[in-house]
Amino acid sequence: MKKDFKIFDNYLSEDDFKEIQKWLSFQKTSDCQNCLTGQRWNVDLLKDLNSDIIIKKPQISSNEYLKKSANDDGFNAFDNYKNKINDLIFSLPENKKARISVLESSFYRYQYKSGILLHRDSSHNGNFVRRYGITLYLNDEWYPNWGGELTIYRGNDDTYRTEDLNYSDLEPIKTIIPKRNRLVIVDGLWHRVSPNLNKNIDRIALQTFVTINYKPKPVPKVHK
Repeated sequence: MKKDFKIFDNYLSEDDFKEIQKWLSFQKTSDCQNCLTGQRWNVDLLKDLNSDIIIKKPQISSNEYLKKSANDDGFNAFDNYKNKINDLIFSLPENKKARISVLESSFYRYQYKSGILLHRDSSHNGNFVRRYGITLYLNDEWYPNWGGELTIYRGNDDTYRTEDLNYSDLEPIKTIIPKRNRLVIVDGLWHRVSPNLNKNIDRIALQTFVTINYKPKPVPKVHK
């Protein structure tokens, strides 16, 4: 299956965007030491050495935390957002006969020097499974000099671990600024998030992962 990406500007209505943005701004985030473990986070990148090349992990509110918080708050817009993502995924031509097996959303807060190393959101699960990484950018303003860009690459389609990468075969094809109310879907391509260079403003985003299964559900046997 061809790997691709898609960009949707002004994805949510203004009212829906402000509602999601305001609600998420009150959600707690925490250091996620057990997250992003497949990305070879070298200790020299994580340890504060007063160096300009430090890359720290973003802070995260998990899908489970957000679900509980939304239920406690009676906040229906979170479920409405995920339903909208569900509809968007099934509107793609390649998913007409597919079914969603997992849809999870987390809140990512990229503080100063936080980014994400080169990785793929998909794993090697054969031809029957596809995994989308979907990002909704929440900052009201963001400037190129602040870093935090998403860079997408072509190449190494059959490689799933960074230690097996042939870096000379990777070609950057798109750099995306985290523009307000912009939704980006990355379908299996290698990508990374450059560190936030702004000491005063966190880069914030709602991150959703959708796993699609193309294998038909087994038909239960009827015992006569």
